[in-house]
Amino acid sequence: MNAIAERSSVSQYPPGAVTTKTITEVTEIVAFNYWIKASEVTLPSADFAAG
Repeated sequence: MNAIAERSSVSQYPPGAVTTKTITEVTEIVAFNYWIKASEVTLPSADFAAG
């Protein structure tokens, strides 16, 4: 059972994919937060969109 689980997790996430995925997600989160802050200047409904 363990060998099968390890094999499927390895094929799901090849070496380096997790790091790239994490960097991409962090970048998207940071960019989204900056977009929210920039939108607050022009859009009064930014809080509603973020909530």
